Amino acid sequence: MTRAILPSFLAVSMACTLIFSQHSVVHAADVDRDFLDEVKEEFAAYKEAEAADYKQYLEKTKKDYDMLRKSTTNEFNRIESLTESDLNALSKLLKKDYDQLVKKVGNTQKLNEYHKYIDAYYTGFAMDLYEKTIDPYYEGYAMDLYEKDIDPYYTGYTMDLYEKEIDPYYTGYTMDLYQKEVDPYYTGYTMDLLQKESDSYYSGYTMDLYESGSITKREAEKRIEQKRKEYTSKLESLKQNYQAKIAQKRKETLIKINTRKDQTIAAILKQRKDSLNAISNKRKAYFGSGISFPPLQLGYIRVVINGEVQIFEQSPVVQRGNTLVPLRAIFEKLGAQVDWNASNLTVTAVKGETKISLQMNKQQAQVGNKSVTLPIAAQMVNGYAMVPLRFVSEGLGAQVHWDASSQTVTITTSVRPTRSN
Repeated sequence: MTRAILPSFLAVSMACTLIFSQHSVVHAADVDRDFLDEVKEEFAAYKEAEAADYKQYLEKTKKDYDMLRKSTTNEFNRIESLTESDLNALSKLLKKDYDQLVKKVGNTQKLNEYHKYIDAYYTGFAMDLYEKTIDPYYEGYAMDLYEKDIDPYYTGYTMDLYEKEIDPYYTGYTMDLYQKEVDPYYTGYTMDLLQKESDSYYSGYTMDLYESGSITKREAEKRIEQKRKEYTSKLESLKQNYQAKIAQKRKETLIKINTRKDQTIAAILKQRKDSLNAISNKRKAYFGSGISFPPLQLGYIRVVINGEVQIFEQSPVVQRGNTLVPLRAIFEKLGAQVDWNASNLTVTAVKGETKISLQMNKQQAQVGNKSVTLPIAAQMVNGYAMVPLRFVSEGLGAQVHWDASSQTVTITTSVRPTRSN
Protein backbone atom coordinates (compact mmCIF):
# COMPACT_ATOMS: atom_id res chain seq x y z
CA MET A 1 0.00 0.00 0.00
CA THR A 2 2.81 2.37 0.87
CA ARG A 3 4.47 1.67 -2.50
CA ALA A 4 1.24 2.52 -4.28
CA ILE A 5 0.79 5.85 -2.48
CA LEU A 6 4.43 7.05 -2.90
CA PRO A 7 4.39 7.51 -6.69
CA SER A 8 1.16 9.50 -6.42
CA PHE A 9 2.63 11.80 -3.73
CA LEU A 10 5.75 12.41 -5.78
CA ALA A 11 3.68 13.26 -8.80
CA VAL A 12 1.63 15.80 -6.88
CA SER A 13 4.75 17.32 -5.33
CA MET A 14 6.46 17.72 -8.71
CA ALA A 15 3.33 19.24 -10.16
CA CYS A 16 3.14 21.84 -7.34
CA THR A 17 6.81 22.65 -7.77
CA LEU A 18 6.31 23.15 -11.48
CA ILE A 19 3.32 25.39 -10.89
CA PHE A 20 5.13 27.59 -8.34
CA SER A 21 8.22 27.67 -10.52
CA GLN A 22 6.20 28.78 -13.51
CA HIS A 23 4.45 31.41 -11.39
CA SER A 24 7.82 32.81 -10.14
CA VAL A 25 9.27 32.96 -13.63
CA VAL A 26 6.27 34.82 -14.91
CA HIS A 27 6.33 37.20 -11.93
CA ALA A 28 10.07 37.84 -12.29
CA ALA A 29 9.56 38.64 -15.95
CA ASP A 30 7.14 41.39 -14.91
CA VAL A 31 9.70 43.11 -12.65
CA ASP A 32 9.96 46.86 -13.32
CA ARG A 33 13.66 47.33 -14.03
CA ASP A 34 13.27 51.10 -14.16
CA PHE A 35 11.90 50.99 -10.63
CA LEU A 36 14.89 48.92 -9.45
CA ASP A 37 17.31 51.38 -11.08
CA GLU A 38 15.44 54.39 -9.73
CA VAL A 39 15.69 53.16 -6.14
CA LYS A 40 19.41 52.43 -6.54
CA GLU A 41 20.03 55.84 -8.07
CA GLU A 42 18.14 57.64 -5.31
CA PHE A 43 20.20 55.79 -2.73
CA ALA A 44 23.44 56.62 -4.56
CA ALA A 45 22.52 60.32 -4.62
CA TYR A 46 21.69 60.29 -0.91
CA LYS A 47 24.91 58.45 -0.08
CA GLU A 48 26.95 60.92 -2.12
CA ALA A 49 25.30 63.93 -0.45
CA GLU A 50 25.90 62.54 3.04
CA ALA A 51 29.51 61.69 2.19
CA ALA A 52 30.04 65.27 0.98
CA ASP A 53 28.49 66.68 4.19
CA TYR A 54 30.71 64.43 6.29
CA LYS A 55 33.83 65.44 4.36
CA GLN A 56 33.02 69.14 4.70
CA TYR A 57 32.35 68.80 8.42
CA LEU A 58 35.54 66.76 8.91
CA GLU A 59 37.64 69.39 7.12
CA LYS A 60 36.10 72.21 9.17
CA THR A 61 36.60 70.31 12.40
CA LYS A 62 40.24 69.57 11.59
CA LYS A 63 40.80 73.21 10.67
CA ASP A 64 39.28 74.31 14.00
CA TYR A 65 41.50 71.82 15.80
CA ASP A 66 44.63 73.01 13.99
CA MET A 67 43.85 76.64 14.81
CA LEU A 68 43.38 75.82 18.48
CA ARG A 69 46.58 73.80 18.53
CA LYS A 70 48.47 76.69 16.96
CA SER A 71 47.12 79.35 19.32
CA THR A 72 47.69 77.25 22.47
CA THR A 73 51.18 76.25 21.35
CA ASN A 74 52.09 79.86 20.64
CA GLU A 75 50.85 80.89 24.08
CA PHE A 76 52.87 78.11 25.71
CA ASN A 77 55.94 79.20 23.75
CA ARG A 78 55.37 82.80 24.82
CA ILE A 79 55.39 81.85 28.50
CA GLU A 80 58.36 79.52 28.07
CA SER A 81 60.34 82.23 26.28
CA LEU A 82 59.54 84.87 28.92
CA THR A 83 60.49 82.62 31.83
CA GLU A 84 63.66 81.41 30.15
CA SER A 85 64.72 85.01 29.54
CA ASP A 86 63.82 85.83 33.14
CA LEU A 87 65.93 82.95 34.49
CA ASN A 88 68.90 84.10 32.40
CA ALA A 89 68.49 87.71 33.56
CA LEU A 90 68.23 86.66 37.22
CA SER A 91 71.28 84.41 36.88
CA LYS A 92 73.33 87.29 35.46
CA LEU A 93 72.14 89.67 38.18
CA LEU A 94 72.95 87.15 40.92
CA LYS A 95 76.34 86.26 39.41
CA LYS A 96 77.29 89.93 39.27
CA ASP A 97 76.19 90.43 42.88
CA TYR A 98 78.03 87.27 43.95
CA ASP A 99 81.26 88.47 42.35
CA GLN A 100 80.96 91.74 44.25
CA LEU A 101 80.40 89.84 47.49
CA VAL A 102 83.53 87.79 46.83
CA LYS A 103 85.54 90.98 46.53
CA LYS A 104 83.93 92.37 49.65
CA VAL A 105 83.96 89.42 52.09
CA GLY A 106 86.27 86.90 50.48
CA ASN A 107 85.67 83.21 49.93
CA THR A 108 83.94 82.31 53.21
CA GLN A 109 81.78 79.36 54.27
CA LYS A 110 78.72 81.60 54.33
CA LEU A 111 79.42 82.73 50.78
CA ASN A 112 79.75 79.11 49.65
CA GLU A 113 76.43 78.30 51.34
CA TYR A 114 74.81 81.35 49.76
CA HIS A 115 76.07 80.24 46.35
CA LYS A 116 73.89 77.13 46.55
CA TYR A 117 70.79 79.34 46.71
CA ILE A 118 71.65 81.34 43.60
CA ASP A 119 72.94 78.52 41.38
CA ALA A 120 70.34 76.23 39.72
CA TYR A 121 72.93 73.45 39.70
CA TYR A 122 72.26 72.72 43.38
CA THR A 123 69.22 70.46 43.71
CA GLY A 124 66.50 71.57 46.10
CA PHE A 125 67.75 75.13 46.55
CA ALA A 126 66.04 78.35 45.48
CA MET A 127 67.10 78.77 41.83
CA ASP A 128 66.92 75.04 41.16
CA LEU A 129 63.27 75.01 42.26
CA TYR A 130 62.47 77.99 40.05
CA GLU A 131 64.21 76.44 37.05
CA LYS A 132 62.28 73.18 37.45
CA THR A 133 58.99 75.05 37.64
CA ILE A 134 59.56 76.87 34.34
CA ASP A 135 61.25 74.07 32.36
CA PRO A 136 58.93 71.43 30.74
CA TYR A 137 61.81 68.97 30.85
CA TYR A 138 61.20 68.36 34.56
CA GLU A 139 58.46 65.77 35.10
CA GLY A 140 55.52 66.81 37.24
CA TYR A 141 56.34 70.51 37.47
CA ALA A 142 54.12 73.33 36.20
CA MET A 143 55.38 73.75 32.63
CA ASP A 144 55.63 70.00 32.13
CA LEU A 145 51.95 69.56 32.99
CA TYR A 146 51.02 72.54 30.82
CA GLU A 147 52.91 71.13 27.84
CA LYS A 148 51.23 67.74 28.21
CA ASP A 149 47.77 69.32 28.13
CA ILE A 150 48.40 71.18 24.86
CA ASP A 151 50.34 68.48 23.01
CA PRO A 152 48.40 65.49 21.55
CA TYR A 153 51.60 63.45 21.74
CA TYR A 154 50.86 62.84 25.43
CA THR A 155 48.21 60.13 25.70
CA GLY A 156 45.27 60.80 27.99
CA TYR A 157 45.83 64.54 28.32
CA THR A 158 43.51 67.28 27.13
CA MET A 159 44.61 67.88 23.52
CA ASP A 160 45.10 64.18 22.88
CA LEU A 161 41.52 63.44 23.94
CA TYR A 162 40.22 66.25 21.74
CA GLU A 163 42.21 65.00 18.74
CA LYS A 164 40.80 61.50 19.15
CA GLU A 165 37.22 62.80 19.13
CA ILE A 166 37.69 64.57 15.78
CA ASP A 167 39.90 62.06 13.94
CA PRO A 168 38.18 59.03 12.31
CA TYR A 169 41.43 57.12 12.64
CA TYR A 170 40.66 56.48 16.32
CA THR A 171 38.19 53.61 16.65
CA GLY A 172 35.18 54.16 18.88
CA TYR A 173 35.51 57.94 19.13
CA THR A 174 32.95 60.38 17.77
CA MET A 175 34.27 61.10 14.27
CA ASP A 176 34.94 57.42 13.69
CA LEU A 177 31.33 56.59 14.58
CA TYR A 178 30.07 59.40 12.35
CA GLN A 179 32.13 58.06 9.44
CA LYS A 180 30.79 54.55 9.89
CA GLU A 181 27.18 55.73 9.88
CA VAL A 182 27.52 57.44 6.47
CA ASP A 183 29.73 54.85 4.77
CA PRO A 184 28.01 51.64 3.49
CA TYR A 185 31.33 49.84 3.73
CA TYR A 186 30.73 49.38 7.47
CA THR A 187 28.33 46.49 8.06
CA GLY A 188 25.36 47.09 10.34
CA TYR A 189 25.54 50.88 10.33
CA THR A 190 22.83 53.15 8.93
CA MET A 191 24.06 53.68 5.36
CA ASP A 192 24.86 50.00 4.98
CA LEU A 193 21.36 49.01 6.07
CA LEU A 194 19.73 51.49 3.70
CA GLN A 195 21.91 50.28 0.84
CA LYS A 196 20.83 46.69 1.44
CA GLU A 197 17.17 47.71 1.36
CA SER A 198 17.72 49.67 -1.87
CA ASP A 199 19.75 47.15 -3.89
CA SER A 200 18.36 43.82 -5.13
CA TYR A 201 21.86 42.36 -4.86
CA TYR A 202 21.30 41.85 -1.12
CA SER A 203 19.24 38.75 -0.41
CA GLY A 204 16.25 39.03 1.88
CA TYR A 205 15.93 42.82 1.74
CA THR A 206 13.19 44.90 0.13
CA MET A 207 14.33 45.23 -3.48
CA ASP A 208 15.57 41.64 -3.57
CA LEU A 209 12.18 40.45 -2.35
CA TYR A 210 10.53 42.47 -5.08
CA GLU A 211 12.85 41.24 -7.83
CA SER A 212 12.39 37.63 -6.73
CA GLY A 213 8.61 37.97 -6.78
CA SER A 214 8.08 37.63 -3.05
CA ILE A 215 6.37 41.04 -2.79
CA THR A 216 4.56 43.27 -5.26
CA LYS A 217 5.82 46.57 -6.60
CA ARG A 218 3.29 48.43 -4.49
CA GLU A 219 4.48 46.58 -1.40
CA ALA A 220 8.09 47.32 -2.33
CA GLU A 221 7.35 51.03 -2.83
CA LYS A 222 5.66 51.26 0.54
CA ARG A 223 8.38 49.32 2.28
CA ILE A 224 11.32 51.19 0.74
CA GLU A 225 9.69 54.52 1.61
CA GLN A 226 9.31 53.44 5.23
CA LYS A 227 12.94 52.29 5.37
CA ARG A 228 14.13 55.56 3.86
CA LYS A 229 12.27 57.59 6.44
CA GLU A 230 13.50 55.37 9.25
CA TYR A 231 17.17 55.43 8.27
CA THR A 232 17.43 59.04 7.09
CA SER A 233 15.75 60.20 10.30
CA LYS A 234 18.08 58.03 12.34
CA LEU A 235 21.15 59.31 10.51
CA GLU A 236 20.14 62.95 10.92
CA SER A 237 19.65 62.44 14.65
CA LEU A 238 23.04 60.73 14.96
CA LYS A 239 24.77 63.52 13.00
CA GLN A 240 23.33 66.19 15.28
CA ASN A 241 24.39 64.18 18.31
CA TYR A 242 27.94 63.65 17.02
CA GLN A 243 28.39 67.30 16.05
CA ALA A 244 27.05 68.46 19.41
CA LYS A 245 29.42 66.08 21.18
CA ILE A 246 32.43 67.40 19.25
CA ALA A 247 31.41 71.01 19.93
CA GLN A 248 31.15 70.20 23.64
CA LYS A 249 34.56 68.49 23.61
CA ARG A 250 36.08 71.57 21.97
CA LYS A 251 34.54 73.81 24.62
CA GLU A 252 35.77 71.55 27.43
CA THR A 253 39.25 71.49 25.87
CA LEU A 254 39.40 75.28 25.73
CA ILE A 255 38.30 75.61 29.35
CA LYS A 256 40.74 72.97 30.59
CA ILE A 257 43.71 74.45 28.73
CA ASN A 258 42.95 77.97 29.94
CA THR A 259 42.56 76.65 33.48
CA ARG A 260 45.90 74.85 33.16
CA LYS A 261 47.52 78.03 31.85
CA ASP A 262 46.19 80.02 34.83
CA GLN A 263 47.48 77.36 37.21
CA THR A 264 50.87 77.34 35.49
CA ILE A 265 51.29 81.10 35.62
CA ALA A 266 50.25 81.15 39.28
CA ALA A 267 52.70 78.33 40.11
CA ILE A 268 55.57 80.06 38.29
CA LEU A 269 54.98 83.43 39.90
CA LYS A 270 54.62 81.85 43.35
CA GLN A 271 57.79 79.79 43.02
CA ARG A 272 59.67 82.79 41.66
CA LYS A 273 58.54 84.89 44.60
CA ASP A 274 59.42 82.15 47.11
CA SER A 275 62.83 81.52 45.53
CA LEU A 276 63.80 85.17 45.33
CA ASN A 277 62.58 85.84 48.87
CA ALA A 278 64.69 82.91 50.08
CA ILE A 279 67.74 84.31 48.28
CA SER A 280 67.21 87.84 49.57
CA ASN A 281 66.59 86.65 53.13
CA LYS A 282 69.67 84.44 53.08
CA ARG A 283 71.79 87.31 51.74
CA LYS A 284 70.48 89.62 54.45
CA ALA A 285 71.16 87.03 57.17
CA TYR A 286 74.72 86.43 55.96
CA PHE A 287 75.82 89.82 54.65
CA GLY A 288 73.53 92.40 56.27
CA SER A 289 71.26 93.37 53.36
CA GLY A 290 68.91 91.68 50.94
CA ILE A 291 68.64 92.10 47.17
CA SER A 292 65.79 93.35 44.98
CA PHE A 293 64.66 91.89 41.65
CA PRO A 294 62.68 93.22 38.68
CA PRO A 295 59.06 92.01 38.37
CA LEU A 296 57.98 89.36 35.87
CA GLN A 297 54.80 89.91 33.84
CA LEU A 298 53.34 86.62 32.62
CA GLY A 299 49.62 87.24 32.79
CA TYR A 300 47.69 87.30 29.55
CA ILE A 301 45.00 89.84 28.80
CA ARG A 302 41.61 88.94 30.23
CA VAL A 303 38.29 90.11 28.84
CA VAL A 304 35.22 90.65 31.03
CA ILE A 305 31.89 91.35 29.31
CA ASN A 306 29.10 92.58 31.59
CA GLY A 307 30.77 90.93 34.57
CA GLU A 308 31.43 87.57 32.90
CA VAL A 309 35.03 86.47 32.30
CA GLN A 310 35.44 85.29 28.70
CA ILE A 311 37.45 82.34 27.44
CA PHE A 312 38.65 82.75 23.87
CA GLU A 313 40.44 80.35 21.57
CA GLN A 314 42.77 83.22 20.68
CA SER A 315 43.70 85.45 23.60
CA PRO A 316 44.02 89.21 23.07
CA VAL A 317 47.50 90.39 22.14
CA VAL A 318 49.40 93.67 22.29
CA GLN A 319 51.07 95.05 19.18
CA ARG A 320 52.82 98.42 19.00
CA GLY A 321 51.09 99.47 22.19
CA ASN A 322 47.61 98.52 20.93
CA THR A 323 45.49 95.73 22.38
CA LEU A 324 43.99 93.50 19.68
CA VAL A 325 40.94 91.38 20.53
CA PRO A 326 39.20 88.53 18.66
CA LEU A 327 36.47 90.23 16.62
CA ARG A 328 34.02 87.37 16.05
CA ALA A 329 34.06 86.07 19.62
CA ILE A 330 33.48 89.49 21.18
CA PHE A 331 31.01 90.82 18.61
CA GLU A 332 28.89 87.66 18.76
CA LYS A 333 28.94 87.82 22.55
CA LEU A 334 27.62 91.37 22.26
CA GLY A 335 24.76 90.17 20.07
CA ALA A 336 26.05 90.92 16.56
CA GLN A 337 25.71 88.63 13.55
CA VAL A 338 29.19 88.17 12.06
CA ASP A 339 30.01 87.01 8.51
CA TRP A 340 33.48 86.28 7.14
CA ASN A 341 34.48 86.53 3.48
CA ALA A 342 37.63 84.49 3.07
CA SER A 343 38.23 85.57 -0.53
CA ASN A 344 38.91 89.23 0.37
CA LEU A 345 39.51 88.86 4.14
CA THR A 346 36.53 91.03 5.01
CA VAL A 347 34.40 90.87 8.14
CA THR A 348 30.82 92.17 8.22
CA ALA A 349 28.92 92.46 11.50
CA VAL A 350 25.30 93.49 11.98
CA LYS A 351 23.60 94.39 15.23
CA GLY A 352 20.17 95.90 15.04
CA GLU A 353 20.41 98.84 12.63
CA THR A 354 24.19 99.06 12.83
CA LYS A 355 26.30 97.47 10.10
CA ILE A 356 30.08 97.23 10.44
CA SER A 357 32.55 96.27 7.73
CA LEU A 358 36.33 96.04 7.80
CA GLN A 359 39.09 94.31 5.91
CA MET A 360 42.16 92.63 7.33
CA ASN A 361 45.42 94.61 7.04
CA LYS A 362 43.47 97.85 6.53
CA GLN A 363 43.15 100.71 9.01
CA GLN A 364 39.84 101.91 7.63
CA ALA A 365 36.52 100.45 8.80
CA GLN A 366 32.93 101.29 7.95
CA VAL A 367 30.40 101.77 10.75
CA GLY A 368 27.02 102.50 9.23
CA ASN A 369 27.63 105.43 6.87
CA LYS A 370 30.70 106.60 8.78
CA SER A 371 34.31 105.78 7.96
CA VAL A 372 36.46 105.03 11.02
CA THR A 373 40.26 105.04 11.16
CA LEU A 374 41.70 102.34 13.40
CA PRO A 375 44.84 102.99 15.49
CA ILE A 376 46.32 99.82 13.98
CA ALA A 377 45.16 97.69 11.07
CA ALA A 378 42.87 94.74 11.71
CA GLN A 379 44.88 91.53 11.17
CA MET A 380 44.93 87.75 11.36
CA VAL A 381 46.60 86.18 14.39
CA ASN A 382 46.86 82.37 14.34
CA GLY A 383 43.93 82.28 11.93
CA TYR A 384 41.68 84.63 13.96
CA ALA A 385 40.54 88.09 12.89
CA MET A 386 41.77 90.59 15.49
CA VAL A 387 40.81 94.26 15.83
CA PRO A 388 41.95 97.11 18.08
CA LEU A 389 40.09 97.18 21.38
CA ARG A 390 38.86 100.73 20.80
CA PHE A 391 36.91 99.56 17.75
CA VAL A 392 34.59 97.52 19.98
CA SER A 393 33.45 100.77 21.55
CA GLU A 394 33.24 102.69 18.29
CA GLY A 395 31.60 99.82 16.43
CA LEU A 396 28.89 98.71 18.84
CA GLY A 397 28.68 101.56 21.30
CA ALA A 398 29.94 99.50 24.25
CA GLN A 399 31.85 101.03 27.15
CA VAL A 400 35.42 99.71 27.24
CA HIS A 401 37.87 100.03 30.14
CA TRP A 402 41.50 98.85 30.23
CA ASP A 403 43.19 98.11 33.57
CA ALA A 404 46.91 97.86 32.92
CA SER A 405 47.74 96.64 36.43
CA SER A 406 45.58 93.53 36.11
CA GLN A 407 45.82 93.26 32.31
CA THR A 408 42.02 93.23 32.12
CA VAL A 409 39.63 94.54 29.49
CA THR A 410 36.15 95.30 30.82
CA ILE A 411 33.34 95.72 28.28
CA THR A 412 29.93 96.92 29.38
CA THR A 413 26.78 97.27 27.28
CA SER A 414 23.45 98.88 28.11
CA VAL A 415 21.69 95.62 27.28
CA ARG A 416 23.14 92.47 28.78
CA PRO A 417 23.92 89.95 26.03
CA THR A 418 22.63 86.41 26.09
CA ARG A 419 24.85 84.03 28.03
CA SER A 420 26.66 81.70 25.68
CA ASN A 421 25.99 77.98 25.90
